[in-house]
Amino acid sequence: MRSRATYDRSLSVLSKAKTRGANRLYTKSGLMLGLGETEEELFTAMADLSRGWVRYLTLGQYLQPTLRHCR
Repeated sequence: MRSRATYDRSLSVLSKAKTRGANRLYTKSGLMLGLGETEEELFTAMADLSRGWVRYLTLGQYLQPTLRHCR
């Protein structure tokens, strides 16, 4: 939904934050569900985030927006 955001960039930011903060920094990420993702994509994202970069994960569910809402 954000034009400049990429999956790899987001993982890189989380990794750098965790590395620089070591045990002093708690990292959190959130996934929105219901936007057309597959079950496999969800499990892949959760596995990527759990590689030690994210301590807390929130899951939210939204109704899929129409094309008019994605502009």
